[in-house]
Amino acid sequence: LWHALVVFYSVYFALTEVGVVMPDGKEPGLWLAGTSAYGGCVFVVNATLLLKFHIHDAFGILLFIGSLASFFLVFLLLSLFARDDIRDLFAVTVQLPTVWLALGFAVGQVFVFELLYSSCRRLGTSEQRPLLRHVDDE
Repeated sequence: LWHALVVFYSVYFALTEVGVVMPDGKEPGLWLAGTSAYGGCVFVVNATLLLKFHIHDAFGILLFIGSLASFFLVFLLLSLFARDDIRDLFAVTVQLPTVWLALGFAVGQVFVFELLYSSCRRLGTSEQRPLLRHVDDE
């Protein structure tokens, strides 16, 4: 729930309510904000998976990079060949610094939240564990 709130408010809200203007003087609109919010979800899910699993090999890193790259590839293809409002939106989205700041903020919040959450869980479980006795102490 926290990740969804962070992505929505940091990406979608930042692009629609703050007064961001695209290079051609227009407001970003629903397509740019929605696609960027979806990209934020892709980034946040991959960042969460990267944090949760502590064993990383070359294939896993390749899948991580491929997942992020597939979002950009599909977005680029849609931007090139679609006949609706998403046409020519890829270049504008990649050029807006607000998009990258919002995505960075969303991923940064995920890292902070996940680190705090795992620290609280470790603290809670360490207090409930009985003290281990060493064999040498007996």
